[in-house]
Amino acid sequence: MASTSRFLLVYGSQTGQSKAIAEELVERCYKVGIDADIHCLSKIEKEFVLEQESLVVIVVSTTGDGEPPDTALKFWRRIKRKTLAKDYFSNVRYSLLGLGDSNYNNHCAFPHMVNDRLLQLGATQFLPASFADDAVGQVFVTSYQRTGFCVFS
Repeated sequence: MASTSRFLLVYGSQTGQSKAIAEELVERCYKVGIDADIHCLSKIEKEFVLEQESLVVIVVSTTGDGEPPDTALKFWRRIKRKTLAKDYFSNVRYSLLGLGDSNYNNHCAFPHMVNDRLLQLGATQFLPASFADDAVGQVFVTSYQRTGFCVFS
């Protein structure tokens, strides 16, 4: 199917749930003619440069009590630098799905931190960030399919 649009989809996952959701979203987008470049957050600056992207979807989970997954540590170190300009991500429009275990006190703490930092650095949300228990993250994919595709048209 010929593509009408393209976006970057990045994920950070400890157990594979975020990756599985990201892959399903890419598959559903492809079926309607939207191409996505999909990468793990650990590949920042090697396979993608976030500040050079215009449309980004981020799927990131937590491990333990809201901590970042190992695959997101490099990404987090990079975007939390205090030397970054307040408009560093001004060209980036994004949406974020954060996954965590609601049995923990700090459910989705890391995805909230990422979302807050992107906003601080000038990124704009094209869909509001969503935060879910990792057991029900698939709901986001269905919701995104209904509401998010219009962004790419």
